[in-house]
Amino acid sequence: MALILIVEDNPANLKLAKLLLLKVGHSVLTAADAEAGLALALSEHPELILMDIQLPGMDGLTATSILKADPATAAIPVIALTAMAMKSDEDKSRLAGCDGYIAKPLRFQELYDAIDELLARSGPPDLPLPAPLVVASPSPAPRVRIEVGIDSSGAEALDNDRLGIPTIDMRVLERQLGTDAAVLVDILDMFQESTADIGHILVHAVLAGDAPAAGLHAHKLMSSARAVGAIELGNLCASMEAAGRSNRLSSLSALLAPLEIELRSVHAAIRGVRESFRSILGEPIDIRPSRLPGGPPND
Repeated sequence: MALILIVEDNPANLKLAKLLLLKVGHSVLTAADAEAGLALALSEHPELILMDIQLPGMDGLTATSILKADPATAAIPVIALTAMAMKSDEDKSRLAGCDGYIAKPLRFQELYDAIDELLARSGPPDLPLPAPLVVASPSPAPRVRIEVGIDSSGAEALDNDRLGIPTIDMRVLERQLGTDAAVLVDILDMFQESTADIGHILVHAVLAGDAPAAGLHAHKLMSSARAVGAIELGNLCASMEAAGRSNRLSSLSALLAPLEIELRSVHAAIRGVRESFRSILGEPIDIRPSRLPGGPPND
């Protein structure tokens, strides 16, 4: 098994990727930004790097170019990770020197296969470099809604005529991590905490008229939402990212209310999941209040 460095600034995505790698016996290093990733690559010499493209400060492709220009790290295979799955991102990753390209949300078997192939292909630096490995972009996630049992405190905050059934498809996580209740709840807790933080920043960016920043934070939220099965939230964030990229502030403003509604739906669904796992875990589960964008914690 290999020592793998994950460079990812989204806490929920980072934790999910780490669990997937540990599950099959790899050792894992983590970094939340490019600068920390470069330092770890130089000091620890990992056998492979998973590099998120969109990072705070220095982006992942710039970091990859630096790694490939340094003889000490040039031979380390780098897999670019992106939630956009656009042809332009694939082309940019190839030009930066990435050895592979995978679209998020991560599908565990595709991730394992890509890692195994690149580790098998890595050889002495004087050998001709193989063509970059590209994992085909996944088909758009189905808009699946399943009942997960909203607890009464969360249900009171919802307008069910508008929301319908909360958008959390637990099968997305279970296909990646299995059915261990403690692991699933841990990932959902991390997702909920990071969602609240990113949501606040996203709303403030829209209100401040900073469309590009809003698009970047919508991208982060989209990535982790789709990874945990919050499909509708991911679709909504994809629309916000597109509006941010094209500087359509009016479209972003119009999407703020639907964003808050969907966040309430998702947070209530997560509380329902925790409640349903209470007997399985054999211990009380903290039913945490949901911090929604633009206001104090809600119960």
